[in-house]
Amino acid sequence: MTAQRWSSLLMLFVVWLSPLQAHAQWRHPHAESANTGLSKVDTLPAQRPRMLQPLGHVAPGANPVIGNDGMLYIGNLEGELRAFNVDGTPAWTRKLNSLHGGIYASPVIGSDGSVYVISTIHYRDHRNGIEAKRFDSFLHKFTPGGGWLYVVPFPEHFTFWPEFSGRGATNAAPNIWFKDGVEALIVPVVYKGPYGRELRLIAFSPEGGVLADQRVTYTGYEVTGGSDIPSWLVVCYSMTWFFPVPCTVATYISEGGFGFENSTGGLLSGAGWPLPNVAIWQNPQGGTPWIMVADGDHDVVGYTFSPEKGFYEYIRVTDKNRDAASPPVVLPDGHTAVGDDKGTLSFVGPNQIPVNPIKNLGAITAAPTRLNDGRLAIISRPGYLGMIRNYGIESVTKLNGESIASAAASCTHLFISTTEELVTYDVKTMTPVASVPWFGGGRAAPVIGPSGAVYAIASDVLFAFAPPEQNATKSGRTRITSCGKRVFNRGELVR
Repeated sequence: MTAQRWSSLLMLFVVWLSPLQAHAQWRHPHAESANTGLSKVDTLPAQRPRMLQPLGHVAPGANPVIGNDGMLYIGNLEGELRAFNVDGTPAWTRKLNSLHGGIYASPVIGSDGSVYVISTIHYRDHRNGIEAKRFDSFLHKFTPGGGWLYVVPFPEHFTFWPEFSGRGATNAAPNIWFKDGVEALIVPVVYKGPYGRELRLIAFSPEGGVLADQRVTYTGYEVTGGSDIPSWLVVCYSMTWFFPVPCTVATYISEGGFGFENSTGGLLSGAGWPLPNVAIWQNPQGGTPWIMVADGDHDVVGYTFSPEKGFYEYIRVTDKNRDAASPPVVLPDGHTAVGDDKGTLSFVGPNQIPVNPIKNLGAITAAPTRLNDGRLAIISRPGYLGMIRNYGIESVTKLNGESIASAAASCTHLFISTTEELVTYDVKTMTPVASVPWFGGGRAAPVIGPSGAVYAIASDVLFAFAPPEQNATKSGRTRITSCGKRVFNRGELVR
């Protein structure tokens, strides 16, 4: 057989295999780029963890991501990127340069397996004869095996005002735009200027170049006798009820920076309201992917993007009743679901068919989760599970504990992390089938590996749960999941 013939067959195999794996991975913070939180694999109820691993101090909302090979990656406030094997044992740890700060959000994994992570640092700048409180953010890239590839700074703004100049602060996870084999990393970042604050979208190439720098919203400071703290974007984490966390950006919360005054108190006190990451949706009919941005305040904005021309705004929906928003989730029909601090779940474009909002769900910090049958699972901050079917409320269930963490859905189960437990629901009956009592959960979403392994975090400890045995032992074959999807087995032996 000729080399050309072999090449053609290999390409056909790759094309055939790619869609099989598309729903069986968790490369993005909420499963995939549209933020649905659905992995189309079968799982077991999470009952007895097979491995417990300390993680360092993990920021609220900074859950792990998982590569195609089942390797798990997570960053911490000490500036460490940690990798774990499928069974939960440590693989490697890489420490960022101390001048680049800590990691406040989930990483994201490119199509070639590269791991991207963002860090932010706060320091006092004494140049130009003044003392300025400066924030700088950086993009880092690593190979799947932990090899360091580069670090690049974010663009600098407000350079004419030395006391405000900086490269921004963010605890929003990056997302990946993909079209015709070309990738771009998209991340929201906040810049605090002399008269107001800007939310900007920065687009990076995989090589680290800045492709676009787009202002999404500008908010002027309120002229009051109090602080100019916005009602969102926490860039520090303090578990004072368990152990203190040394955090260089803590002062920014109390000095007119990016913070959220948590009114709920309790075990989630100090968890804040992280800046929403973007959702990226590819219309099944083709065309340029949509980028949906919840600015964490009043606006939800929809863009298209090209590496050559940057961002182009198509839609903007403003809700003055909303002061804090969840990450957006784009549904298969093109509606974008966004929760807010008032307990309202709204539906906006790209699909322009009007859908009535759903109210009284409790403050929604976490991105909604889509089940395989189309239902939505809404986790509210006070600790309620709202099930939405056909844009209407199907049921509301009180959970044991509070949560700012999204649920994770498989073909067979729904996993929910609260301050008190990790609970597993059967997706057909929506009855709880397992519970792991713990302390300090509800701050990071559970995640699901390609073999059906489940991972969750409480009190800065990683809990690893085994997958169904048949998922992990038949290497080199495809299997049919309960979702009716074919998934390729890589043969991870993870009993």
